[in-house]
This record gives sequence, structure tokens and C-alpha cells, in this order.
Amino acid sequence: MDRVSPFDPSVSARAPSSTPPADTADATGGGPFEISVQLGKGETIGSALKKRGFASDTIADVISALAPHVKLKRLPTGLDMTVQVRPPGEEGAQPILQALTLHPEGRREIKVERDGDGNY
Repeated sequence: MDRVSPFDPSVSARAPSSTPPADTADATGGGPFEISVQLGKGETIGSALKKRGFASDTIADVISALAPHVKLKRLPTGLDMTVQVRPPGEEGAQPILQALTLHPEGRREIKVERDGDGNY
């Protein structure tokens, strides 16, 4: 298992925006939660995350952290990913991507997590 950094739900948001991810709009409880994402035909990890309203700089950071561990251009359609999300601290701000887990090859698991400094 490849781990990039520890999960820390107390990390603050970097760049607020008014676009919440579609999958997280109905989340209740105000704490961190997970969503399941499956890559569609022609979709990339970046486009899947963008569609769910995450900030472009967050997506770029996650892709940069994943690149040394998985061939991003050869991900299969239907690849399952689990995304840990922390709701934003402010009304109307973007949610925070805490962690992304994927299984690109059988039992291999790759997980990218946000650290205390907001890096992946």
C-alpha cells in the first residue's frame, strides 16, 4: 500500500468557492464523509474531481501526488475511487478533499491524504 500523507480532519480550507460538489450537497452531520466515485468512459481522475466541485489547485496537487505511483493515462473505465470529504468551514465555500483512495491493479491500494499543512 502506498501512503502519501496522514488524514487530518482539522486542516483548514485553502481556497473557498461557491461551488459545492454535487455528491456532497445533501451530506448531513457537518463532519468528514466519504463518497464513491467511478470513472466513466473518457473520464480522468481530474475531471471526476472537477465535476464534484473541488478546487483546481487541489486537483492538481492530488494528481501530482498520484503520478509517481500509478499510470494515470491507463486507468480503466469503471475504476472505483473513494473520496474522503470535509465540509467547508464557511457557508458557500468549497468542500475540502481530505483523501482519495483507488485500486488500480487488483489488491494494490493507493491513497493520497491531506496533511496538517494542507499538502497531499
